[in-house]
Amino acid sequence: MKGKREVIMFSLKRNFKTLLLLILFLAANLLVYTNKMPLYHEEPRRTIIANEMLLRGSYIVPTVCYETYFKKPPLQNWIILFLGKITGKITNFDARLPSVLSFLLTGFFLFFLFDDRKQGFIASLIFLTSYVTLISYANKAEPDILFTSLIFLSYYFWQKSKSLSFFIISSIFMGLAMLTKGISPIFFYPGLVLFYAFKRDNFSKNFLKLVFHFVLSLIFPILWLFLFAEKANLNSLLLVFSNEVSSRMVGSFSFVVLHLITFPLRAFLALFPWSIVFIFIFDKKLTKELKENELFMTSFLIFITSFLIMTVFPGGKGRYFMPAAPFFAITLSFLCPKGYLLKDSIKWFSILFLSAIYFIFSFYVIKHGFVFQGIVLIILGVLLLLFLRFKYYVFDFLVVFSMFLFLFYIHGLYLYRANTKKNYKQIAYRIYTLFPDKRLPVVVDNTLKPEFVSLALNLERITGEFVYSENVIKPNDFYLITSKDKVCKCCKKIFLCNCSSNVPTLYVYHCKKRE
Repeated sequence: MKGKREVIMFSLKRNFKTLLLLILFLAANLLVYTNKMPLYHEEPRRTIIANEMLLRGSYIVPTVCYETYFKKPPLQNWIILFLGKITGKITNFDARLPSVLSFLLTGFFLFFLFDDRKQGFIASLIFLTSYVTLISYANKAEPDILFTSLIFLSYYFWQKSKSLSFFIISSIFMGLAMLTKGISPIFFYPGLVLFYAFKRDNFSKNFLKLVFHFVLSLIFPILWLFLFAEKANLNSLLLVFSNEVSSRMVGSFSFVVLHLITFPLRAFLALFPWSIVFIFIFDKKLTKELKENELFMTSFLIFITSFLIMTVFPGGKGRYFMPAAPFFAITLSFLCPKGYLLKDSIKWFSILFLSAIYFIFSFYVIKHGFVFQGIVLIILGVLLLLFLRFKYYVFDFLVVFSMFLFLFYIHGLYLYRANTKKNYKQIAYRIYTLFPDKRLPVVVDNTLKPEFVSLALNLERITGEFVYSENVIKPNDFYLITSKDKVCKCCKKIFLCNCSSNVPTLYVYHCKKRE
């Protein structure tokens, strides 16, 4: 009819080609700043362990500044080391690439978990566009996304374990997950045990199968512990591991209550924007209809039990919940509305709000000299506004919204961080050039945290030699880098470094200890 407005729908094709294009798109953007951006938070610690393995030529005992590191098993460090072996040195790119590959690999295998490929597409995109996976950790040199991937792959082959070989592969992945963070059984066995208990069909057989799976998964972790005991103090390792776990389980009454209140919010933000869908479309009736579906029920129970465990333990953080993300995606793929149209008011508010952020931040980066990146942000903001002309199904809109949020993060906030984070590569080089005798060993003050590890890592990269912590000082003639203005009488101050506006003043001493 004349004058009637044509409705233009936006709908993603649920097929492997679309998923593959999305994975390639994500990979290209995730890798843009991986080498340029300085390592921060815990990233230098994960990297220096691999770097010292490369320097020592010994790979069993993790060390940080030659001091044995007990808090994490070394699988992530081994992978970083393997990548560094190719080029002969460990770069930021090497340190972050395992997380990018793990993230994309999980999305890839989620697609093939389902016989219904359209549903597999939905599950994969939910995982690939969740905040905690895509934006927070997809390209960080931290073990969480690798840990998540290994637990999911263990589950994937468990579901496919019609043959003994797949069952063994599943247990191997579980063992590798233990070699990454150690607590992987929390995200796997409780939910499966509950499912087989509720099902009441061959519970004893399935329970014994799980026990056998767990025993097999211990082979590689026990082998590493055996080799570790040959070279270092195993009791200290086990004590630190147990203290790390127990510290997550205790806290003051007020802290426990606060955690019980705040952790659900953290989990909600971690799984944003899909947590919104889960809350508003969760249907008990539909869940009852799906209770005989093993894929749905095992994933749902793994997700719920993980959530409850992390909520009860006061030391649980939002990122600790990440291994539950693939199971959340599987669960939601059964519940996600297939044909619900998004309300125009939500579409307008969300797109206009995100576009405003694009335009405001673009002027900020242009003002600071990043003209090209600012223009890119403006173009993306205009492109986002063009998407207002479409009507959306809920699922398609959340994917589009997540992609533009991701692009803003990569080409806006990530660019900003790349140019404002403390650049210890430059600081380390400046200090190294001021050493009178570059042959002397270097010690970095342990209390200089988190600067301690970042500075030490970059000095090791420059010198190709170990930097020591104060706990393992062996040489009698060395340089000490600290933030203290006064140290022992055996150390003479040779210079101070006001290296950067966002880094504390660093004092460099020449120390000669008496025999």
